[in-house]
Amino acid sequence: MKKRLIVILAVVCALALCLCACGGNGGGGQGGGGQQGGGEQGGGEQGGGGAQVAGETIDTGLVKGLCPDGWMYYQQTDMFAEKDADGKYPADPTKMAFCKGGESEWDLFSKPTLYVNYYEGELTDSELEWAKAFVDDVADTKVTVQGKECAAFTGKSLVDDENPETDYWENLYIFLPLDKGYFQINIPTHCGEEPGVSVDDADVQAIINSIAVD
Repeated sequence: MKKRLIVILAVVCALALCLCACGGNGGGGQGGGGQQGGGEQGGGEQGGGGAQVAGETIDTGLVKGLCPDGWMYYQQTDMFAEKDADGKYPADPTKMAFCKGGESEWDLFSKPTLYVNYYEGELTDSELEWAKAFVDDVADTKVTVQGKECAAFTGKSLVDDENPETDYWENLYIFLPLDKGYFQINIPTHCGEEPGVSVDDADVQAIINSIAVD
């Protein structure tokens, strides 16, 4: 179990670096050490696939989104910034992480966790291809979010050699264009031996349709 968590952490950190290293668009990537809470919170409801989903509106001061009931929001840290006097990295307002059924930080590595990352620059083809290099079995697709057709792809990682058909991690990666910059949304569709979530789930729709730049 400990070995698996180390491998998961390594892959998460690699994905966190992929777009930053390529384009320097600002913002961070997937993962990157989370802390429960953080940001301003307020009550809210968001429609997802025609359904009303209740939850808390999270505002990092730069980006915001709905954290549905039954999910836990984890504040992400900026590992490229200087540590504070207590030796901790500061909060990164460009990142959000929402864990379904989360109760502690360890759940980020075992339960479905949806990551949202904001980048200021324009998404380029080279950055998209660079992101694909960190996962296997890549399949391009198109996903509509907030009325916009978005570039997207699926990819697998951490495939278990003994049970490759059932024990693996898979994400749907969506790139939502904005007037300035774009969101990268990582939706976990399969989590090890456990099922993940679907982009069509009402709570997932509520999150991705609520995200915005302040």
